[in-house]
Amino acid sequence: MLDNAKFLAMVLVLFDHLASLPGIQLPPGRAVSKAVRFHMPLMVLLSGCHSLKALTNDRLSRIVVFTVAPLVIFKFVLEPSLDLLTTTVLKGNGAGVNHLDLGALYNDPLSVVLMTKNWDEAWYLRCLICWRFIAPLIACFSLRCGSVVALAIGVSSAYMQYPAFDKLVWTHTAALLPFFWFGSLFGQQLFSRPIPLWPATRLAIGWVAFLGYICFWILFEDQADVLLRAVELFPNNWQSMRLLLTRECPADFLFLWARYLGFLMLRGTTAILFLVNCVPRSQMPFTRLGSFTIYPYLLHRCVLDFVQRTVLVGGKAECPGWIWNWACGDSERHHPSPELRLQWCMQSAVSLLLAFALAYLLASWPFRVLFEWACQPKWLKRFFRPSLPEAEPAALQAKAELSKVKAL
Repeated sequence: MLDNAKFLAMVLVLFDHLASLPGIQLPPGRAVSKAVRFHMPLMVLLSGCHSLKALTNDRLSRIVVFTVAPLVIFKFVLEPSLDLLTTTVLKGNGAGVNHLDLGALYNDPLSVVLMTKNWDEAWYLRCLICWRFIAPLIACFSLRCGSVVALAIGVSSAYMQYPAFDKLVWTHTAALLPFFWFGSLFGQQLFSRPIPLWPATRLAIGWVAFLGYICFWILFEDQADVLLRAVELFPNNWQSMRLLLTRECPADFLFLWARYLGFLMLRGTTAILFLVNCVPRSQMPFTRLGSFTIYPYLLHRCVLDFVQRTVLVGGKAECPGWIWNWACGDSERHHPSPELRLQWCMQSAVSLLLAFALAYLLASWPFRVLFEWACQPKWLKRFFRPSLPEAEPAALQAKAELSKVKAL
């Protein structure tokens, strides 16, 4: 079930990015993004299931090989190479895209590794490194005190100055830390205990309800007042709550903690409901791909960027999107008909299928063979000493057999 949940969570990530991609943006892309924005808390919760409280030499080496090394290799080698390849191909097709200035990447390496931008999927790896070191420190407290500390760190993100802290992803790390902490506490218990298989009809009902949830959000966004629509009713999970402060209202500053806890409960509850009602318990064709979600996560931005630049030939960013032009004219942009709203919901379902296909493709065997050296650099294991815990079970077994002999 854990691998199924990881793969479907990655499908939601791609679904969000595909629906809100500039240039090919779906008409209800903003509403879709708000509806499925629980995907990152869900991913963090699932990542917490793998967190290990004791930082032994073996676990430190695994953090370096499977988290730190992919981040460094991706930012310094893979991402510049893919961007250069994309711009070269589009330059040959007359897209008018300039080549990437590789020299600017290596002028400030610490900035590249530690800083983040709006369109930078590597922020999750940066946060994951921090979480894997912070969680063992919080585990030094008791269960109750550790939970209070994790919540306090999360609440502190609501009061951070957004421009200063976001560059170092501290806002991301602090805001999502409670999901990682509770995943490390209860994740193994949730996925280790036997769960009865649910019939396919119940899973189908769960997915129909999930699509209905997205459709109702689309209709709500369409009917909402323009002023209300300009305000984020439920904030992003990577932003400081200070962006939502009401002007000339000092008392509003005191209630940022309440907004954060509201976000925590909303996103956490939605993630758990999706996990319980939409994730299959049995073996599925995509189950084994759940262990390779880092491939679609790191590679999908280059694929979507290529599609975006290919559609918008010549960089005509002012185009409202080919899907919008295909769906309707500009006259129905602000006053859509009921048939058009239904078509938006159907387009969202099709986009979800496209996101599933893209995640399945990028996690498949050919892409793993091509990019394993960067996304899962197992070749770095040779630089670390063999892990000692592998020899412990044999020693314990020999000791147990010796005690049995003495008892006889």
